[in-house]
Amino acid sequence: MGLENQVARQYNIGKFKIYSNDGKNSVDLTTGEGYFLNLQYNESILENQVSATVTIADIGYAVGDSQNQKYLGLIDGLDMCGGERVELVMEDGYKNKLEFIDEKCLYVAKIRNKLEDTQKMVFVIDLVTKEFFMNELVETRVDGPFDGKISVSVENILKQYLRTEKDVDIEETDNVYSFNGHVEKPFYKCTWLGKRSVPKDGTSKSAGFFFYENYDGFKFKSIESLLDSERMQYKKYVFTNTTELPDEYDGKILEYMPIINIDVQQKMSIGAYGSQVKTYNFYDNEYKEKNIGSQKEGEKGINLAGNNLPCLPEEMFDKPTRIIGKMQPIGVKQNLDKDKSKEKDYNVDEIVAQAASRYNQLFTIILTAKIAGDFSHRVGDIIFCDFPEQSPGKTQAVSGKNSGIYMIANLAQQVDAREGCWTQFTLVRDSYGRKPFKR
Repeated sequence: MGLENQVARQYNIGKFKIYSNDGKNSVDLTTGEGYFLNLQYNESILENQVSATVTIADIGYAVGDSQNQKYLGLIDGLDMCGGERVELVMEDGYKNKLEFIDEKCLYVAKIRNKLEDTQKMVFVIDLVTKEFFMNELVETRVDGPFDGKISVSVENILKQYLRTEKDVDIEETDNVYSFNGHVEKPFYKCTWLGKRSVPKDGTSKSAGFFFYENYDGFKFKSIESLLDSERMQYKKYVFTNTTELPDEYDGKILEYMPIINIDVQQKMSIGAYGSQVKTYNFYDNEYKEKNIGSQKEGEKGINLAGNNLPCLPEEMFDKPTRIIGKMQPIGVKQNLDKDKSKEKDYNVDEIVAQAASRYNQLFTIILTAKIAGDFSHRVGDIIFCDFPEQSPGKTQAVSGKNSGIYMIANLAQQVDAREGCWTQFTLVRDSYGRKPFKR
């Protein structure tokens, strides 16, 4: 048995406890009152919260004294109707733990796919965070005026409106922006602000932030900081046809599959290669049109995962393919300051269009990969992957084009009662080429 398979089978579910909504009963599936068939914990850079899905084989649990003892299924015994609190502790073969207790505990959002016979019931529960439900409440809607740096506004929305107790990691923005909440949901407002944000000491070409949650808490991060391999440590993986792991690598990629979905027309329609921005300044009664091109190789202000951006025919793709029409925000909320009321809140043409292009550029190359379960990984982190060149020869060199730095866009930690523990990635990058690995 290979090392990866040994590690995958050394997982441990230390706790999986479901509490009834009235607080009177609870069931721990790790003590024989039922058992799980499959558990999958999910993170995504495109989602505002983490989630989990669990398939349970319910064999019932005993209630009452020895003379009046009877067995109840989990759903009936706990009167499950959704919203039940779930505590989960899981450990991989490397002794990394994920603990969903206290402020990190999960809640039942859905109960589905119930199959039943006289001895057991099999069903699926979808688990979400407390903030997922809090985001839906009227009392947490964002209704106030905001002024100052966007990063400060995002932090206020999460702490004062959503009232989260989790860690909040907010990257400082360079630009300020005044706006009204318009009684919108906190998650939506933070995502909306990400499209208008420029990192500190950045330029409009580096516009674009992601708002997401991983195990460590809520994140508001620029694309540039996520791809900045100079300021972070990351693990190195290799895909080979042998069972041996070279010394310079942290682990093996067991499976990988490039996702080939090249649709030029679709990218043109969303302005991935360039947009025409039409703005109207109601204060000065001024109408402007400006063409914003896609990022060029060698431009300053952006971090690339690889060395080279995709090369496209300039005569067709260095022209705008999308029209963005917006009112130029002027003094939306400037504390009734006469001078500030004439200022632009942000430059639509320099930020919104560039951010749209940068978001799409990040997903130029996409692949899925599988490794032995490693709970230390987080969505938004980068990893280094070496893949072999496609060659009919017996010896295969490392691909200088497809190998290199990738960002984890989606992450699934899978624990299966029969197959063990595995980590599934969706990896993305904006450019080709293998930059040197840096520990």
